[in-house]
Amino acid sequence: MKRLTAVLLSLIMLLSFAGCGDTADIPEGVLSGTVDEKVAIIEGNSSMDKTLLYNPDRGWRMELYYKVPTEATKSDKDAGVPAQRIKTYMDKYAEYTPQLSQLYVYLSNYCTSATIDRYGLDCIQLFFDAIRDAGLKINLRFAYLEDMTSGKNEATDEIMLAHMKQLKPLVEKNKDVIHVVEAGFIGAWGEWHSDKLDHDRTAILKGVLDMTPEDIYVQVRHPSYKNLIAKDSPDYARIGIHNDAFFGDTGTKRVEAAGQLAPGYDEWNQGIAEAAYAPAGGELFWGDQCPYEIDGYEAIKQFSKFRQTSFSIHHSFIEDGAGKGYSMEKWLDQPITKEWCLENGVNFAPGWFLDTNGNTIERNVFEFVRDHFGYKLEADYFLLKGDLKAGNKVTVGIDIINYGMSAAFNMESGFAILDKDGNVVTTIKAGDPEKWYSRNPENYYEPDQLSYEITTQMKLPEKSGTYRLAFYVKNSANTFARLGSQLDIVNGYHILTEFYVD
Repeated sequence: MKRLTAVLLSLIMLLSFAGCGDTADIPEGVLSGTVDEKVAIIEGNSSMDKTLLYNPDRGWRMELYYKVPTEATKSDKDAGVPAQRIKTYMDKYAEYTPQLSQLYVYLSNYCTSATIDRYGLDCIQLFFDAIRDAGLKINLRFAYLEDMTSGKNEATDEIMLAHMKQLKPLVEKNKDVIHVVEAGFIGAWGEWHSDKLDHDRTAILKGVLDMTPEDIYVQVRHPSYKNLIAKDSPDYARIGIHNDAFFGDTGTKRVEAAGQLAPGYDEWNQGIAEAAYAPAGGELFWGDQCPYEIDGYEAIKQFSKFRQTSFSIHHSFIEDGAGKGYSMEKWLDQPITKEWCLENGVNFAPGWFLDTNGNTIERNVFEFVRDHFGYKLEADYFLLKGDLKAGNKVTVGIDIINYGMSAAFNMESGFAILDKDGNVVTTIKAGDPEKWYSRNPENYYEPDQLSYEITTQMKLPEKSGTYRLAFYVKNSANTFARLGSQLDIVNGYHILTEFYVD
């Protein structure tokens, strides 16, 4: 009997130690049990600048062009053209890490034919494939005229509309690498000017909208072209502006070149009023052709008002080599301070002016626009609330601040649970990045910085163990974006905390 009692006591002690071992195995700092956490996240600083340049669907864009060959003009060299051309420009601008490129697809060889032959369509697909392989996304524009004067290779409306119908499946198939579709087709370089034939611009714009998948934005050069579409049409809301005659926020009425997209005109006011809701692109004139020097401070003010998403690094910078003194090169020598930003109502990330020790550093206009084009996201705090038991639902949340000029278009966000090895256990979408405005979307002149608390319910894993709660932002090509906050990253996921599931 004594022997049996001793055995029972031993078993009880062994089980007790086993239970204690489970609790003792939880690493220090790992959340467990019932939690109600709201934890501040350390803001970013200037040390993050270069890393954030790789964020997709924002920032500098290159420029590429491709004249589509025909079966009759084909060459053995055709297949290698896309990759080689992309490499040339990526090498040229490698220091500036553009994640976007405008792509002119010239259909000049088909200007008198209502049909793009199979070879031509396959060649366009080769260019899409090369873009995908390079990890880029494109501002896609189709065009026929390659200059302003000759009128050579201009197509009729009937031919352009027929081509759009042919191109529609191709655009749909490759929408993962498309940032926006620019209206194009009409006029020199698809800019809707210098055309010699009569065109029904409303029909052409509707054709472009029909060619473009509903979840991809379309851009036109002026708000007046956007007004060709009824305001109550769903298509109206997905039209943004690409300003191919950017001159800065100046009182000088450069109307002839800007087409009344200049201060004091209705198009200017409309552009500012609607800028928050669609991506904005644009470019300066070529450096050797621009009749004006574009002041960097005036440029920032216009970029901010039009909530610039992307902009060309291929115009008035170093297109003819460094040291030419074109406008954007001069921006490198124009200093900028947070006091100037505050005085001019321009939003900025507070940590952008600081080094890792919290000291103020010197910054310039070029760096400012480079880093504030599009979205510039940071997290203020995260939330975790609930009973951390296997299979339970808990509340997770994060507060997002966008210090960038525009919302995060073409992006999705959400939470993930990773195991201790960094493998994704589960994800859930949460948040609407294209509505993460930095300031009042309805009134630009209310500059108060906005923030967005994103919360959702998330089911915990069924298996006990240590896990990590993470937040992600990524685009349609599954390229992850990084927040500017000081958070660890695992395979694109921002680690918010570790927790133990019992």
